[in-house]
Amino acid sequence: MFGSNLEMVNDFLQTFCENSVIKYLDLSYPYFNAPIASRVTKTVNKACEVIGKVFRENQSIRELHLNGDSERRFGPSLGISLSGLKDNDTLEKLYIKGNAIG
Repeated sequence: MFGSNLEMVNDFLQTFCENSVIKYLDLSYPYFNAPIASRVTKTVNKACEVIGKVFRENQSIRELHLNGDSERRFGPSLGISLSGLKDNDTLEKLYIKGNAIG
């Protein structure tokens, strides 16, 4: 889904911070791909950082799917992003299985 372009990942996810129409969003099983593992890690970490911002700022999403599996997941960084949920009063359902967040 995402590739490895840090700016594209940031811009794509950032749009959900400001969106006030979407009620249901499924970003499950992301695919981060890069020839250098450190670049993948950096992109995944940035994606999770922006997802935390979505949790804090988006007030329209009611259901969010961020599921993963052993090869396509957000990983432990997603766990850190969950702290943004404390500022979210509208999200009713969150699916995060398979992300190895700890």
